[in-house]
Amino acid sequence: MRKEPLRDHYLLLAPFYEFISKKVIGSDFQQSKRTFLDQIQKGDTVLVLGGGTGTILPLIMEQIGESGRVIYLEASGTMIQRSRQQVDLPFSRQVQWIHSSRFEDLPLIKPDVIISHYFLDVLPDESIDRLFQEIEGRIHSQTDWIFADFFPTANRKGLLWGMITLFRLFTRHPRKDLPDYLSFFRKWGWEKVDFVPFQQGFFQAIRYRPAPRSINSPITSLK
Repeated sequence: MRKEPLRDHYLLLAPFYEFISKKVIGSDFQQSKRTFLDQIQKGDTVLVLGGGTGTILPLIMEQIGESGRVIYLEASGTMIQRSRQQVDLPFSRQVQWIHSSRFEDLPLIKPDVIISHYFLDVLPDESIDRLFQEIEGRIHSQTDWIFADFFPTANRKGLLWGMITLFRLFTRHPRKDLPDYLSFFRKWGWEKVDFVPFQQGFFQAIRYRPAPRSINSPITSLK
């Protein structure tokens, strides 16, 4: 069955996304996305979920070296085009761009690092559960999940409401509030290893790792 073409919800917002982020939220928004990237090692396989314009791609490429690889899942064709411009041609062979909104389209690999920056906040709860379910069979015991997103704080209620309204208007995202991210990580067996708050906790970078458990999966790493 032929798939219907994806509607690009970021077509209007993509050209201004980074500018709006910097002017409205501040320069530490980009700093939050750089936090914990130093945990990536040479030769790692890195899965980027909803990577947007790809501003962190040069840093990831520097960390993984010539032997690493990146799987880049993004539903917006405009964002993928912009992310491709972040990678020098000789290194583009190390990046697999996946233009899809279906988590089932992720390759059957076991990444060493998962990155989701300001991505879960636009997903309905059932989609977040589906993502975690797909990730469940694609991890090993030392997989790091580097997560950054917004949290509801009393001092940023107005700004948060305005941002959610703006995204609903331009991207047609269904959420009217923020997910309870921490409950999803707990539910699916991820432990917080480290975190860095920004702007009094309005947004946070958190590093997770699977809690000790038995991971039985036939999937093997491609490293």
